[in-house]
Amino acid sequence: DFVLLGGSVNLDTIDGSLLTDALPPVVVIDREEAGPIGWLLEQLDLEWNSAAPGARIACNDLLRLVFIHVLRAYMARQTSQHPGWLAGLADARLAPALRAIHADPSHRWTVEALASLAGQSRSGFAEKFRATVGASPIDYLANWRMRLAAARLRRGNEPLPRIAQSLGYASDSAFAASFRRVLGQSPARYRGLYRDKTRSEVVNS
Repeated sequence: DFVLLGGSVNLDTIDGSLLTDALPPVVVIDREEAGPIGWLLEQLDLEWNSAAPGARIACNDLLRLVFIHVLRAYMARQTSQHPGWLAGLADARLAPALRAIHADPSHRWTVEALASLAGQSRSGFAEKFRATVGASPIDYLANWRMRLAAARLRRGNEPLPRIAQSLGYASDSAFAASFRRVLGQSPARYRGLYRDKTRSEVVNS
């Protein structure tokens, strides 16, 4: 006998790709590594069949918790054979450097400073980072900054100079050049194209 439960977690169609691209099509979690997932699924089953107030809200929260624990279980078994930022966060030596980049992307990080956080030599850290994450530390930092910039361009009218300065760029031209190198177009064009797409979707709906 078995019980089949289905659910979904909606991610931002653009930013969400950062996560979905790092995951395989299917993740199988064995009982030994499931942790609290089994209990969460039992509660999900109970709430779904319940008429109690707030049952559907509880189901949504339980599904998100299941998703988080599945990611944790997947990350715990990551190796350098599957390069990506998830593998980097699962590596005890690299994780402090990645968390520092994510927490303070505007900081003028150097390979030396990040290597110090990882407790490694500059060359050893750079080699380990590239092998595990799939990009050099500085390239990863630039890509992370541009992903943050792209999200802000899509979601509001924040002036480009303010975005550039908040992400550690001394000039608008340096920011624009980095954005164009990573995303293939200028920040202004990217914002304009996204707005046109959004307007088209509103009209068609």
